[in-house]
Amino acid sequence: MGNEEHLALIKQGVEIWNSWRQEQPEVKPDLREAQLMEVSLKGANLSETDFRGASLRGADLRRSKLWQADLREADLRGTNLSEVDLGKADLRGANISQADLRGADLRGADLRRALFLRVDFSQAKLSKADFRKAQLSEANLYQANLSESDFSKANLSQTNLSKANLCQANLCEAFLNGSKLITTQALNTNLEKTKLTGACIEAWEINEQTNLKNSVCDYIYLKYDLEKETKQERLPKTGKFAPGEFSKLFEKPLHEVEESSHDLEANNPQSFEVELIPDGEYFIDALETIDLIFSQELDWHAIAYSFAKIQAKNQANPLIIQSIKNKGDGVVVIRASLHPTLNKTKIQNSFMQDYELAYKVLNQQAEEQSVDKDKHINQLLELINKSQDNLAEIQNLTAETSPINTTVNDTAAIAGEEQELNIQEVVEIQPEQQIAQHNYTTEQMQTLAKTAVEIQQFLTQLQAQGYSLEDAQQKLASDWATQAKLNPTVKTKLENLRQYLNNATAQSILGEPALKVINWARELSGILLR
Repeated sequence: MGNEEHLALIKQGVEIWNSWRQEQPEVKPDLREAQLMEVSLKGANLSETDFRGASLRGADLRRSKLWQADLREADLRGTNLSEVDLGKADLRGANISQADLRGADLRGADLRRALFLRVDFSQAKLSKADFRKAQLSEANLYQANLSESDFSKANLSQTNLSKANLCQANLCEAFLNGSKLITTQALNTNLEKTKLTGACIEAWEINEQTNLKNSVCDYIYLKYDLEKETKQERLPKTGKFAPGEFSKLFEKPLHEVEESSHDLEANNPQSFEVELIPDGEYFIDALETIDLIFSQELDWHAIAYSFAKIQAKNQANPLIIQSIKNKGDGVVVIRASLHPTLNKTKIQNSFMQDYELAYKVLNQQAEEQSVDKDKHINQLLELINKSQDNLAEIQNLTAETSPINTTVNDTAAIAGEEQELNIQEVVEIQPEQQIAQHNYTTEQMQTLAKTAVEIQQFLTQLQAQGYSLEDAQQKLASDWATQAKLNPTVKTKLENLRQYLNNATAQSILGEPALKVINWARELSGILLR
């Protein structure tokens, strides 16, 4: 039993209680096993109070202070704890089901084995809290900060973790079956042996340090319809993931791509993994990465449109495609790097929205034509291989050059000096191709997208050396024009680009940064726009 005097004081109301606490700061109240159901203690100073075994069921504790309070085995069902300070409180074994903890501060609290069924934790501060073996089924953790918290063996099934911060959290052997992880941040998060069957992972953020080793997942969903409140785009479309397949799909560091690509091709002849940019090139290590996941038949025209639109909006800090992976069963993952100052979630959502819009429009226009998906993928593979060859050329430059393959020494760039860039292979447009207004072939669309991407890569490399965007564009255009004057092949390819420059569709695909480089190079080399 607790202290009868302390119990009598708190029953007199918050004002009298807080005055007593102020007068007696050294006293730690003892309210063990107190029966305080449905009382109003809003704004009360209850820090360091001993509530072990007490019943506060249905009480109003809004904005009260429970810092370092001892609430072990307490009954807090249905209690209003919104905006309460429970920092470093001990709630082991407490029953807090259906309570309101919106905006509450539980940083560093001990919540082991506590019951939080259907609790509202939205926007709560829960970093470094200990939730081991806690029961949080159907809890609402929307926008909650759970960074560095320990949820090992906790039950988080059917929870809403949308927009929550799970960075560096430990969810080893936790249950997240059926949970919503929409735009959830899970960077450096431990999800080893975590159960994820039926979870929705739309636009979640993970990185190479996110541990998905031995995670258990039969299937997931890639989309969520807010209007219908239903999960969509099941993966795999039917059946279950093979053991370890989910981890293999999402936990694939870039440095392992080359090592495992042959094994993947042997097991699935339609799958591929290609690095457009070697890990670390173009200062990739200083950038953030996003994964764009496509589970339906991919439309490369729509990809080109979406990529160019993003580039146009972020001219100073363009996206750089690192790799494109076809995982089979219609799943393609495009990994891209972006500047750390950009909002990853906003970029990812914007890209996918632009893609879905372009996909619908393009498919309406192409209903009478049947486009073979594997043909598109094979064409892209060939395109990427050429792109890789070109990038490899830049990395392995020699002092000597030939009239056909004009390159310059790259060792100066490694030493931090200025560098000229090879432009010859950026454009691969055949002069005899007839280009209709807004009606490009797949190869032409891919060529334009490739041109935009590679020009952006060169610009990024120059900016990393200290050039402003405009100075980088001018230098690149100057180098290109110089090569065009010396090499007829380069000049012909630059001339072929002029037929695109007055076309709105082509301009959208190329993007403003690339268009400026092309126009300046054309003017400097004396190629007129006809």
